[in-house]
Amino acid sequence: MNQENFKYLKLYETIKRNAGCTKKSIDAIIWTDLRLFAEYIGDKSFKDVTMEDVEMFFTYCFTERNNTAETVSRKQSSLNSFYETMIKREYFNMKNPLNKIEKIKFNSKPRSHLSKTEFKQLIQYLKNKKDIRGIAYILLSYSSGCRISEIIQLNRDSLDYNKMQFYVLGKGQRYRQCMFSKEAGEAVKAYLDTRKDNNPALFLSREHNRWSKESIERFLRKAAKEAGIKQRVFPHLLRHTRAMNLL
Repeated sequence: MNQENFKYLKLYETIKRNAGCTKKSIDAIIWTDLRLFAEYIGDKSFKDVTMEDVEMFFTYCFTERNNTAETVSRKQSSLNSFYETMIKREYFNMKNPLNKIEKIKFNSKPRSHLSKTEFKQLIQYLKNKKDIRGIAYILLSYSSGCRISEIIQLNRDSLDYNKMQFYVLGKGQRYRQCMFSKEAGEAVKAYLDTRKDNNPALFLSREHNRWSKESIERFLRKAAKEAGIKQRVFPHLLRHTRAMNLL
């Protein structure tokens, strides 16, 4: 990658960060998709890229890297947004080389989710194990439909039990209101009643630190396996399950 293109990637990173883009998204868009394209075009400047260059890049992704249509479609979106932004801000004096390229189509896989039976099976297993923390986490995460990154940021005083709501700092660094069920609120209260510490975090690990994403993922995998659930269970699956049950 030439230094000019690297400079534009760093500039685009600043633009995306200022717009509230998360580090995870920045890494995927800029330091995975766009960096790969920059390495593919070599010494050629982003400003000199043609439609043919982009189409040949997609061919390279399909044939040399064995990327799926879904993966290449994501790269297409990353490139298109990059050029639209840089042209709009007048860093590039050119037409978007992706303007006339048709959107890459792919068949999206149906999202997996827990059936109502599997969800009840998981909760019953935790009740049998007297895992009050696990029950509280799952019911709060499920009923609110929140991401794991949003749940782990909560503190003891984050929940309004009267209005059954709380606020989280979500994607785009924007606060949003989340609702939770009466059952979830009661489960959280029951969990907090067992706590003898002064840690402000809503959920704690066994080491009395704020419960981490990695620890929660391990907890869910282990609990689901021991509960006899065949499919892989992970935090985001609770969001999918909630969405499916609302249909």
